[in-house]
Amino acid sequence: MTFNSHSNTNRDINASLVYGKALPSNNVCEHWFVNINDSSNGQREKNFEYEPVQTIIHDIRSHESDTHIDITGFQALYSPSKVDAELILNGTEKQVKEIYYAEVEQLLKHVTGANHIIFFDHTIRKMRPGQLSDSPSKRQPVLRVHADQTPISAHKRVTRHASNVLWKRFQVINVWRPLKNPVYDYPLAVADFRSIHVLNDLIPTTLVYPPPLPNGETYSLVHNPQHRWYYWSKMTPDEVMLLKCYDSASRALSM
Repeated sequence: MTFNSHSNTNRDINASLVYGKALPSNNVCEHWFVNINDSSNGQREKNFEYEPVQTIIHDIRSHESDTHIDITGFQALYSPSKVDAELILNGTEKQVKEIYYAEVEQLLKHVTGANHIIFFDHTIRKMRPGQLSDSPSKRQPVLRVHADQTPISAHKRVTRHASNVLWKRFQVINVWRPLKNPVYDYPLAVADFRSIHVLNDLIPTTLVYPPPLPNGETYSLVHNPQHRWYYWSKMTPDEVMLLKCYDSASRALSM
């Protein structure tokens, strides 16, 4: 499967993507870290630099069928929700889990063929201009290029929530959906997995959380001109984007 040559539509955009870059004194292979503790100036301690790169991001609108979670690493789907957005925004966590999770579970089973779905959390993100804090109750868009899971963090996550499935194939998948309105600013940008050089482009990065929380690990990405980037223009609440963060059956990403 390949994307059709629609890359110069008037909905393609030129945007600055924030990659990671090794400090002059460091080797790119040294383990990177970001201190997640809130800071008064919005800056977090880290041992690498940010490198903004102007990038063409292609619109997948009208070409959703060219995406597939097992090939491109993401999939765009029309999947209207029967759950009121107000429940997700203002309901209790118990209500969200009982009502919305059940709907997402059926979607994931249908798309992936999985016979068992386990949810480990959900997050609501909204751009809040002028706000420096990114506390759990006020999540903002993540404005740097990253992948949520490494093989190490994915296995730790599954061990924490469902250690009995470690001997089977498992996948870690994010499900993204706008809640109330079409997305006009800060849309989600995704890279075609086939355009990423796993050994050269992905840098394991420790997320240092305040005790007693355990540290996490994600991938930062260094720039590679071969990367192919996409977004879904004016994404609506009737649409979802599936993002594959890890697949234990992948030969490219293994322990």
